[in-house]
Amino acid sequence: EMGLLTELASVELHSNPGLTGIIPSELGLLTAIELLLLGDNSLGGALPMELMSSTTLQTLTCNNNSLTGSLPSQIGFATNLKSLELQGNAMSGTIPSEIGLCSMLESVRLDGNEMSGSIPRHLGNNRLLRIFSVPSNNLTGRIPTEFGDVRNRNLGERKEQPTYLACVS
Repeated sequence: EMGLLTELASVELHSNPGLTGIIPSELGLLTAIELLLLGDNSLGGALPMELMSSTTLQTLTCNNNSLTGSLPSQIGFATNLKSLELQGNAMSGTIPSEIGLCSMLESVRLDGNEMSGSIPRHLGNNRLLRIFSVPSNNLTGRIPTEFGDVRNRNLGERKEQPTYLACVS
């Protein structure tokens, strides 16, 4: 029924260890959703594809739950996503290359999962990306050279927040 609240912009249900079940796919129907905070709960299952297709979602925090499955490739449709925090789950599969289409991303935290494969090189071309944290996974391959080109970074007025890449625990 939550999907009927089409004007709902913020859902903050974090820090409720007794909150169980799966993340409802109906959350993807919230056409005005910008902020979804579901961290530090006991949620399981996979991230709904419908949610990852949201063009209004800016912050998705689902850290420290029991989420499984892979990060849906539909994340490429989340064009306004700025912060993706999925650390401390049991997510597997690869980091989809479509994440490189999220040109507004500033922070990606996937540490403490079971992600495998290589780091998508196009993510390193994101000029706004400030934090990319993936320690304690099963990643392989090389760190893309695109991450090393600091000329790609938009330091602008945010010089107090250094850019960092964390790949080891």
